[in-house]
Amino acid sequence: DNKLLAVPRDISNVVLYVNTDIMQIGSCSSLEDLVKYFKQVKNKEVFGIGIEEDVFWLLPFLNYYGEDLSDDFEVEKSKAFAFYFDLRDKYNFSPTKSQIGSLTLAQMFLDGKIAVYLSGRWMYPKIKENANFNWEVIPLPVGKKQLPCDASGWAIARDSKNIDGALAFIKYLSNTKSSDYFAKTGLIVPARVSSSRFLDNELHNEKVFLEVIKTSKKALLPQNYNKLADKVNAKF
Repeated sequence: DNKLLAVPRDISNVVLYVNTDIMQIGSCSSLEDLVKYFKQVKNKEVFGIGIEEDVFWLLPFLNYYGEDLSDDFEVEKSKAFAFYFDLRDKYNFSPTKSQIGSLTLAQMFLDGKIAVYLSGRWMYPKIKENANFNWEVIPLPVGKKQLPCDASGWAIARDSKNIDGALAFIKYLSNTKSSDYFAKTGLIVPARVSSSRFLDNELHNEKVFLEVIKTSKKALLPQNYNKLADKVNAKF
């Protein structure tokens, strides 16, 4: 209703982190192109990509195939669901639960056991600090619908006992200096356009995170998203 509910902090898209010592990805305009690159991984102990069993990671693929997460969403008829899990169950490009074991997909990527890691900006600092291989960031291919984009922001609880103090703190957290600080950590893409530090801190692949915003739209989730997510996750 044209009301400000929170002061924006950051904006985020899901991207592909690529271990370029294992796989070189050139032109990639479709998911089919991506599959072709996975076939190039010769080392049988290295997987092409990791698959997270949560509907959140399925959202970009739903957009690619022009599908929506709604009450009448049927896993059995979903092209996105089929493609996503075929990567693991049909093509063996992704590790199974038993092959992952007690590790996380992020750790497997850092250990050189996964060539491509699907994640967001929030993983950038950890990869930059711990990866002992060459890597790059590339966008996911765009299909029938633009990729989903989410954001976070600073808000005040309605029943706050110190609204004036909370507002003063939010103004501090969202000013240019603070935005520059958060950007410098590498953890976020700042919502504040004036936070030029984001492109000046000598981190590579920065512009990719800005370019993907141009091919994105806000993630439109139904009010009963949690129930739908549980329903779909149960199918995994």
